[in-house]
Amino acid sequence: MKSESENRIYVYPELGLFDFRYFRVAGPGLGNILLTWARALIKSRTEGWPLVAPAWLNIKPGALFRRENDPRSYHDLFDNSAAGYITGLTRAKILFTGNFVDERLSDLHGARRFTVVSFKGIDGLFSPLIPHRKMIVDELFRITRANHLPAKSTEHFIGLHIRCGDFAIASSVDLTNGAANKRVPVEWFAEKALAVRNAIGAVPIKIFSDGNADELRSVLKIDGAELVKGTSALQEMLMLAQSSVLIGSGSTFSLWAAFIGAMPSIWYPKQCHADFSQMQGFSGAWESGPDATLSAEVVSSIKQKVSK
Repeated sequence: MKSESENRIYVYPELGLFDFRYFRVAGPGLGNILLTWARALIKSRTEGWPLVAPAWLNIKPGALFRRENDPRSYHDLFDNSAAGYITGLTRAKILFTGNFVDERLSDLHGARRFTVVSFKGIDGLFSPLIPHRKMIVDELFRITRANHLPAKSTEHFIGLHIRCGDFAIASSVDLTNGAANKRVPVEWFAEKALAVRNAIGAVPIKIFSDGNADELRSVLKIDGAELVKGTSALQEMLMLAQSSVLIGSGSTFSLWAAFIGAMPSIWYPKQCHADFSQMQGFSGAWESGPDATLSAEVVSSIKQKVSK
């Protein structure tokens, strides 16, 4: 392998508009930054270009202003050194003296020393990730610090991800028109969780949410439902990925759980903003509106999952 001084091209995931190389301000949430990281990882692995450690640390004034339980700083989730990403003085030299080019630039032959291919945003969502799913999931677990890795679940459960926080309340019309970053009604989650139970029996319901008890009242009153809190948003996402069936929000957090777990999933109409149909081993994703019964296909897929 070439020494660091001989490498000419590097890969760097810029995780937000205000990426100051060592920290970010008002940057995107966990689901979005992992999409940027994953595209950079793919390029690093396919081209053999070293990956420069991202600036995971995020200072998010909005979360502090809303007094959210999770400040969404993400600074202690991943171990860059253990991952083999470029860190320390070498990282600083590359980032502060390098020639940055966009990831869409195809011809980098003859690039001068310290050319940095920059990855930004969430273009394509999960589409470019699907052919590399196993590699990405393996790497995510490899770089996650031990205290954020969940224990392996020994039971089947229905996983609900209910996004509140900075997601605005929306009408059913907005939601079914595909509006992003909007809250799906909590009552819908309760309805679908009970419908799944009617199909497969009284399995536990685990709720993953940034909402408070009052906001989650409709689902918390269901017998056997519990609000789960992990050491971090990352641990909760990895726990949610162990669901036997996922009932998701219109959030990339939910989508990452579906991507990792490949379990049957249920979504409010037009709120699953990714197509996993070509993903190997995927159990299926179905839209189900308010008051709609679960189709025989959905029930069959869920029963097959819980029978394993």
